[in-house]
Amino acid sequence: MRIRVWNDPYTAQKEGYGGGDNDLATAIELGKRATKYGMKVLIDFHYSDFWADPAKQQAPKAWKALSFKEKRKRLMNLLILV
Repeated sequence: MRIRVWNDPYTAQKEGYGGGDNDLATAIELGKRATKYGMKVLIDFHYSDFWADPAKQQAPKAWKALSFKEKRKRLMNLLILV
């Protein structure tokens, strides 16, 4: 099972953008359920709040004002957490 993970896939009103609303907590729950039934899991980090690809990558809302060094630190902390 491929599980896509977005940083904060919700509007200020906490509504999902649609097309995928998996934050880290949701992805963890999906992964646990999938492995319980013997499925293999692939985690796909988007490092964005919505769909991203090599030609179109937007930083998460919470990272916009951060320096490159601060973004790098947030990214590393996220990967260590997972």
